[in-house]
Amino acid sequence: AWESNVHPQVLIDNVPILLNKNPRILGVNFNPHLHFHVHAREAARKGCQKLKLLRSLAGSTWGCSKETLTKTYKTYIAPCLNYAAPVWSPNASVSAINEIQKCHNSAMRIITGCHSSTPLSELHMEAQVLPVDTHLNLHSSQALVSALRPGHPSHDGVTAPPGPRRMKHTLASKHSAAVSPFLSNGVIVPAGYKDVLKEIHTSVVSDSIATNRHSRVLDGPRPDISVSEKSLTRAERTALAQLRTGECHYLMDYQTKVGR
Repeated sequence: AWESNVHPQVLIDNVPILLNKNPRILGVNFNPHLHFHVHAREAARKGCQKLKLLRSLAGSTWGCSKETLTKTYKTYIAPCLNYAAPVWSPNASVSAINEIQKCHNSAMRIITGCHSSTPLSELHMEAQVLPVDTHLNLHSSQALVSALRPGHPSHDGVTAPPGPRRMKHTLASKHSAAVSPFLSNGVIVPAGYKDVLKEIHTSVVSDSIATNRHSRVLDGPRPDISVSEKSLTRAERTALAQLRTGECHYLMDYQTKVGR
């Protein structure tokens, strides 16, 4: 819109104030059209810088276990990518989400030891981590559940009627479908709040597993990874992960693909 190019002249002591089209407010970078590509780019940049820690903890044949690397990622890197998701993710553009997904994919490859050509669905099943867009939707749905409790500071905001024209999504308009089955007279009963959070989490995880359950190697349902695999070395677990995804140097078709 043309309004985004307007520079209002505000003077202090006859000195014009510079216009900042991407103000940073409480850690979130905004932009005139609320696409949040600047925020996503900055979050991805911070996350990629922290990937150095994962790389120092493990390679494809040495280092910490997959479980330790996953916990490190969720504790140290993921909070940078998911920070304040209920604020910006309902209106984030696809390209903005993809910026964060690229950093997330790099982390998953480090955790599993899989090659860069590994399909993303296989990668997430091996790491047992949700894709970025699914994780953002989960965070936002749970935030809406929290705000729909009577007495919550954001309750009046999320229950306010929409305007005559919906110019942008709100937390309620984007995620009301996921939350509406748990409402009682339009609100979340505080006594069952934690149970609702757990049920939404379980539902999202189950749907993600069901969607990515098909194994292209087996051409059928993917079985669960055996718990006994935790006793193997990093090199052995990496080889098994690569074999399960069909992207392994032990396979002739993979060697053909990479020109060997």
